[in-house]
Amino acid sequence: PSLFLMILVFVPGISVATRGAKRWLDLGFATFQPSELIKLTFIIYLAAWLSTHIREIGKKSSLISFSALLGVLITLLILQPDLSTLGVIVATSVVMYYVAGARFRYLVSIGVVGAGALILFIQTSQYRLNRILTLLNPSADPLGLSYQINQILIAVGSGRFFGTGLFQGLHKVFLPLVMNDSIYAVWAEETGFIGSVILILLFLLLSWRGFKIATLIKDNFGKFIMIGLTVWFFIQASVNIAAIMGIFPLTGVTLPFISYGSSSMVVTLMGAGLMLQLSKNV
Repeated sequence: PSLFLMILVFVPGISVATRGAKRWLDLGFATFQPSELIKLTFIIYLAAWLSTHIREIGKKSSLISFSALLGVLITLLILQPDLSTLGVIVATSVVMYYVAGARFRYLVSIGVVGAGALILFIQTSQYRLNRILTLLNPSADPLGLSYQINQILIAVGSGRFFGTGLFQGLHKVFLPLVMNDSIYAVWAEETGFIGSVILILLFLLLSWRGFKIATLIKDNFGKFIMIGLTVWFFIQASVNIAAIMGIFPLTGVTLPFISYGSSSMVVTLMGAGLMLQLSKNV
């Protein structure tokens, strides 16, 4: 069903295109982003596949099968395009594959192919190339290409040590996508360095508990799901925060549990609920 929804975004009439990207479905009363749902469903599917093929994971045949599974998803995400979601899903899947027993050289081969594909995508898209150039020199075009990252850094710096106070931030009116991609900048301004560190520590605590619980789960299916969910939240939070701090290109990845967005929030809470259910059986 998730792959079917991913295909529907290319159907005229029910798909919603924004800034050249076809990622949303028009439900009439709201829009829905299938690529957010696929993050959760693919983790569950991959966990089932890994648990049923656990004895074959160390063989070369498993790399071919694993690559084929990812290949279908990668194709659909590239066509949308949604490379930020693609990066999160691939990174999560590779970690799950490694934990299941894949050989390190398999991961190296995946990494080499992935790096080559990423360089190709950047070189063939001026929009993506601009993201990299902006990261390397954010002061080059402060009123144009670098506007978002400059406003973000100003908001983060304005928070100083203790912040301006909740709902007292002044720079959110200048931030594009303030409730989604840039929400951490608002948090940093209003709660300061202290609040920023606390939020990061909470994500680290969630990750530590997730991995801890995963080691206590006896069946491989549940273990792989817990690992996948934990890695998903950790990677997505890390990418969002790193982008806001100017050490990673702005990608459009939301901050789990914090960013406003119906599709992202609903699927994130579904994943958290699944983690809680798995933890009850330990």
